[in-house]
Amino acid sequence: MDVTDLLLLVAISFLAGAIHGAGGFGFGLVSIGLYSLIMGVTEAVLVAIALTMITSVGILWKSLNLVNWRLAAPVFVSAMVARIAVFPIAHHYGGSDAMRFCLGVFLGIFGLRLLWQTFKRTPRPVRPIGPVAAAGVGLLAGLTGGIFGIAGPWYSLFFLNRGLDGPSYRANLQLAFVGPNAVTLLLHSGAGDVTRAVLAAIAAGAIFAWLGSRTGVFITGRLMPVQIERLACCIVLVAGGSLVFRAIM
Repeated sequence: MDVTDLLLLVAISFLAGAIHGAGGFGFGLVSIGLYSLIMGVTEAVLVAIALTMITSVGILWKSLNLVNWRLAAPVFVSAMVARIAVFPIAHHYGGSDAMRFCLGVFLGIFGLRLLWQTFKRTPRPVRPIGPVAAAGVGLLAGLTGGIFGIAGPWYSLFFLNRGLDGPSYRANLQLAFVGPNAVTLLLHSGAGDVTRAVLAAIAAGAIFAWLGSRTGVFITGRLMPVQIERLACCIVLVAGGSLVFRAIM
């Protein structure tokens, strides 16, 4: 990684951390497509989920008492099971152009969907949901999180629709990130995917991701959440388009 790539890495880490700190999720959604422009998809996913854990632990540490364990446990456990199930796909095909193309398309669809939602806001009713349905959400999040490193939108929709207030929503969301991401990192470490280059990228981006998350928490009350979400969606769309272009050229 040359100096230009290093500067891009720390800038992306800070930006993604700020969005994560402001909105409670979004680090992977914003960073993975951009990281993938300077490294392989597998490496980008590993760096992103490691840095997501850093930002999540920092937020969760101060709000662990707000976690609704009965609500979060089925999501948390099933997401970790799904991470284990999809690991062979991520391990064997994560560095391919096909995976780069799939990630780009995935980001494009997700970005457009989330951007559309910012213009179609309606009050969110509190909907009853059983542990089986909650586990289904966790499996879906584990699937996309294990392959693409992106699970936040599923968690966010689930916890928002449970009627949690802001601090409790944020605490439950961070818990859902920490465990499954730890499982993915351990699996890839055992398979030799966590190389020195990946560790160097994590070390370089860690402080800037943390600073970004602190900045995001600070500016939450100064920017409208919808402005933050729209910025994140635009970044995701640009990254997704770039990945598709690189994969087919």
